[in-house]
Amino acid sequence: MEMTLDIGAPAAGGTCVARHDGRVVFVSGALPGERVRVRIDDADPSAKFWRASTLEVVRQSPDRVPDRWPEAGPDGVGGAELAHMDLAASRRLKGDVIVEQFRRLAHLDVDVEVEAADGDGARDGLGWRTRMQFAVTPDGRLGAMAARSHDVRPLNALPLAVPAIADLGLTDMRFGGAVGVEVAASSTGDRLVIVRYPAGRPSAADTRALKPLIATGASVVQMAKPPRPAGAKRKKMPARATVLSGADHVTERVELPDVGTRDFRVTLGGFWQVHRAAPALLARHVARAAGVRPGDRVADLYCGAGLFTVGLAHAAGPDGSVVAIEGDSGAVADLTHNLGDADGAPVDVRRGPVAGKLPGEKTLDVAVLDPPRAGAGRDVVRRIAACRPRTIAYVSCDPATLARDCRYFADEGYRIEQVRAFDLFPLTAHVESLVTLRVLANPPEMR
Repeated sequence: MEMTLDIGAPAAGGTCVARHDGRVVFVSGALPGERVRVRIDDADPSAKFWRASTLEVVRQSPDRVPDRWPEAGPDGVGGAELAHMDLAASRRLKGDVIVEQFRRLAHLDVDVEVEAADGDGARDGLGWRTRMQFAVTPDGRLGAMAARSHDVRPLNALPLAVPAIADLGLTDMRFGGAVGVEVAASSTGDRLVIVRYPAGRPSAADTRALKPLIATGASVVQMAKPPRPAGAKRKKMPARATVLSGADHVTERVELPDVGTRDFRVTLGGFWQVHRAAPALLARHVARAAGVRPGDRVADLYCGAGLFTVGLAHAAGPDGSVVAIEGDSGAVADLTHNLGDADGAPVDVRRGPVAGKLPGEKTLDVAVLDPPRAGAGRDVVRRIAACRPRTIAYVSCDPATLARDCRYFADEGYRIEQVRAFDLFPLTAHVESLVTLRVLANPPEMR
């Protein structure tokens, strides 16, 4: 079904809102104020809303620019939903989305301007990704999922990748037998490519096919799940890693405020901020938001490899303490390694779910959290609030779950002092936010 629609406000996920006979239609590939001809992708008569893709722009927004990555356009791969939009205008759009999510989900009015990372303007939003994950087509080509689909489309270019990844020539290679490829390029020049295989692979031929990749000088690791023994109980089988060249990790170098330059080990695709400028930028702003004082009791939650932990421990000093909580065993190993000779407060590293590892009531002065996209959730928020930190610094890549959790914190006696946002995912629908919350002197009765 095709129709012409007038486009309204932006929505989460890079879409915009239109209406047809009273029904909401989320339209991809359109900009606010445009009139577009669309194809309805989901026209279930009983659905509360429909989804549509732009086929033709009838009335164009002044914010529209030539598409920087046509492969990511309608019917293309996901990952660059705003490649057809002026970069400064896309930041304003993301700010509007944040404001709307807080108004709708948290019933709070916030003021925010999405800030650009250094250098992104000169690059027009390209060349920023230091981590990328790919699917593989049936004939072994590097690919990506089509938007809202499991169909794998081959890739011919990687315009969002930093040059160290783009120069590997991955789109010209073949990854026979593989189901996925992950690549990381670090700030120290390390490059790591992980090729993932199903159980029973890779074959000798699969491994020989990686010779051109090994010749680039990158570290290359094959990862495959072992075959399940006959009669074995169904349980999670850890993947086995085989290092074909180089190392199984990369080293990241970050300038930390008041600490200086520190190296961080990140192993086998472990979490690290994907924008080339994000680690130093976030470390600087989180330190400022947290406001840790000597002797403070601090918690770093969902701490990963310890990007924030090292600086928090330094700020708390030898009379303070830090609890660092992370659920992933690989990240915990990297965190322990990265703390190394770090000075300042002793760090109590705890592996497991945050809700079950937090200290007791009224035991914190500062809490920092950087949860996955799903957010912290009501239970974790309540447990953090029970520790009664005076300051909470909340880092998030999802405005909706951030707004929801800020509502929960408000219900527990905290107020928002500041909301900042950074365009660490240029040309995509994603945005990084940092909210500073302060405990109220006279909080409402706890529920």
